[in-house]
Amino acid sequence: MATGIHRAAIYLGAWVAVALPAATAWADLAPPPLIKRLDGPTRAKVLAALAGLIILGFGMVALIWLGARVTQRYRNSTPYHRPTPRPGEHDWAKKPLGGDGKTDL
Repeated sequence: MATGIHRAAIYLGAWVAVALPAATAWADLAPPPLIKRLDGPTRAKVLAALAGLIILGFGMVALIWLGARVTQRYRNSTPYHRPTPRPGEHDWAKKPLGGDGKTDL
């Protein structure tokens, strides 16, 4: 009779060792993420707003990069105003190809 009680205690201990962790793991199911709990139209609005923020961030980075380039070119330029060179007296016509100025026409 002692072996029957001993066998029952082993089965009960094995059942508790297997079933108790499974029961606690099943009871502690995490709720689905917030985006999954929203209805369809609201989820679409939230995702569209998130995509808009990402695009806006890329645009801001591009504008900052462009502004940095302009600033760097401004800082590396000469410190005085360089006037545009004016054409000379004879720059209004093309120069002939020959070295002596005579043409073959």
